[in-house]
Amino acid sequence: MKTLLTDTAMHQFVTEGYLQVQSSLPASVHEAAHENTRRAFRNAASMEDDRVLNPANNILPMVPELQQVLDDPVVTGALTSIFGDNYLVHPHRHCHPNFPVSRDMPRTTIMGIHKDGHADGSPKPRHRVPRWGLLFYNPHPCPQKLGPTCITPQSHIYHRITSGGERERNVAVVPDGERLRLPANYVKRDFVPVVGGLGTVSILHFDMVHSVITNVSDMARYAHKFVIMRTEDPAEPSWNGGTQPWSGIVPEGARDHTGLWQYLWNWLRGSADRHTDLHREAAAAAVPELVAALTGEDDALRIDACYALGAIGKPAIGALVDAARADAGFFAEQPILNVSEAIHALIAIGEPARPALLEQLAGGTDHMRAWSAYALGELGRADGVTRDGLIKATAHEELPVAKHAISALGIACRGSEAAEARMRELLADEDRDTRVYAVQGLIRLGASSSPTIDALERALSDSHPYVAAFAHEQLYRAGGAEAHAALLRYLRPLRWFPYPVQKAPASVPSYH
Repeated sequence: MKTLLTDTAMHQFVTEGYLQVQSSLPASVHEAAHENTRRAFRNAASMEDDRVLNPANNILPMVPELQQVLDDPVVTGALTSIFGDNYLVHPHRHCHPNFPVSRDMPRTTIMGIHKDGHADGSPKPRHRVPRWGLLFYNPHPCPQKLGPTCITPQSHIYHRITSGGERERNVAVVPDGERLRLPANYVKRDFVPVVGGLGTVSILHFDMVHSVITNVSDMARYAHKFVIMRTEDPAEPSWNGGTQPWSGIVPEGARDHTGLWQYLWNWLRGSADRHTDLHREAAAAAVPELVAALTGEDDALRIDACYALGAIGKPAIGALVDAARADAGFFAEQPILNVSEAIHALIAIGEPARPALLEQLAGGTDHMRAWSAYALGELGRADGVTRDGLIKATAHEELPVAKHAISALGIACRGSEAAEARMRELLADEDRDTRVYAVQGLIRLGASSSPTIDALERALSDSHPYVAAFAHEQLYRAGGAEAHAALLRYLRPLRWFPYPVQKAPASVPSYH
């Protein structure tokens, strides 16, 4: 039986973007996972070796205990609480080793401080609500000296990482109690080592800023990373709680973003009213000042202004559309990843913003078409007009517009036969990234018709391994004799031997 999270744990995830749980598995499972991980990396002793020898997505069959961790009731309960009952474990999975260095070296990061992209090679829209997540698991105790992953709480909601340049390596970190501090040019300077004892599992919002610091112990550190995908919008709380409006406290040292937190909490509860008692249509006079704050230098102020405008509602719609129109340069920088704060504010307004977004989807500039598609997906369950508008936009000649529309169609049109038919067409598109979007869309739609089963069976042989893997997943999820027969025809001849028969490696070193 799953061990669901409490309101207190969900409050932490909403405010800080991460939490840790303790697996209920016996120590022997983690010790076996560690030994098999060491075996998988037996010829690697440096980061240069890792680049050549890392088994990448094949790590799961090489370390079968990892599936036990993913299936543990505490872990499945936490993932269900955050990402819903039908969450998906992405076919991408990766073990990141961190090998020892001299204890005399200063503590620095050993890779760029970053937000993850998607391993299938195609950027996906970033979402404030938890549509994607990361799971980290060390198959051994991981104290700070071992070089853990480090994260910046709250950073998942901020666009910028630094005031200039984010990909530098070897960033010096300064101890500050149990945490570390990043240099002054970082927007959020807290750098929290994700430490833990045997069996600790860490779950992060996908957009969390993170990196890893130097390992000054005498043994290698291994961090197994998995990507989690939400497949359905919440209709009710999926954790052990959620019956009451937002009442979380501000974490010590954190910026108070109550407007956003309340919005996220109500979204996770499946509530149609995302702002509860914060509706302030009488505050229309504040709209110009708040809209101006959306483009300011203060990232935290932009977020607060965004959700204040969302709470104001209808009086802010026209000014927000104008602000988004003027933000074309931001879109041009990264057409999939960058979404204007004005668009997020329109999403926060909800249903009253739908007509304006539909107008822009049909006749706006390319960047407004793309952002409007994104926003219509975030509004949730689509009506027929929205569905038809999104279907039409999936054929737009500019790929960013089409991709935002495909993503939104899957998110907002679950159960739609017309949306499912369009996704099947896109699953045969010559653009490989479009096929990834389409097969993920079929999963989100819950697609299971006979024509879709046929299309998914063909996709099992797709040249893009993630298209094939997601097709495999949806055939399993679709259920029924037709889907499972198609899946078994594909799986029957496959065999995977994780390593040659050989003498067992030396035992795992002592932690004492």
